Amino acid sequence: GAISLLDKEDGVGKNMEMHLLYAMEIVRALVRIFSRADIYDPDRADAAQKEVASTLREQAVLLYSELRKIKLEKECLLVVELITAMTQIGIKGVALEMEEPVEEEEKVPGKEVRFHEGWNNFKLHMSATMGVNPEKPMLNSIKDVAMMLGSRETANNSKYETLREFVNLITNDAEVDILVQLNGLKIVRAILYVQPDKTGVTSDEQERQYKRMLRNDPPTDAEKGSREFVILQAKVAKIGGGDPVV
Repeated sequence: GAISLLDKEDGVGKNMEMHLLYAMEIVRALVRIFSRADIYDPDRADAAQKEVASTLREQAVLLYSELRKIKLEKECLLVVELITAMTQIGIKGVALEMEEPVEEEEKVPGKEVRFHEGWNNFKLHMSATMGVNPEKPMLNSIKDVAMMLGSRETANNSKYETLREFVNLITNDAEVDILVQLNGLKIVRAILYVQPDKTGVTSDEQERQYKRMLRNDPPTDAEKGSREFVILQAKVAKIGGGDPVV
């Protein structure tokens, strides 16, 4: 049967499922609003509009936290999409808290369960901060993040600032799950294969190079001793990614 809000009732009634559907329709509408400059242009918004936008973002973060508690993943992803759209146009606010509270006497999950939970949190975090689609398969996500972190065209990454922050996270944060760290290192390695800023490179060639990584073959440019590749490898090493094995 329907989930009731007991003695609480408003214009939508007592049915919690109806409230959830109503809330998600509002979130979808807000995603469209903040994704279209002809509807909401941050450069032309007045102080009152900016204050409303900031308040909406704070409420979206709170909504996300509540949805995570009851494990409504699809709804969480929709709220993340909204926060991503707002972040990309400069509406800043409280960061998303991705970690779930650990209950007492909870059984320690196996490696496979921890891996999938950690990767899901990692993808949600990346989608919220960098606009990566968290619903894509894992291998595609690794390539997508590598394309973004390895490009100086990415926002706040003209000198690889975002890549440096990412590398520091996966190498220096003791609280990061080891399996998430391993996937983070795969992303750093993938940057050397897909070379996002390589002059004249095509998406088909980047896909071919990424497949070489999956087969553990060296990048074609590494075999050729390409100067552009050597420079990129040196930059990644200087950032803190070590000398990635290719």
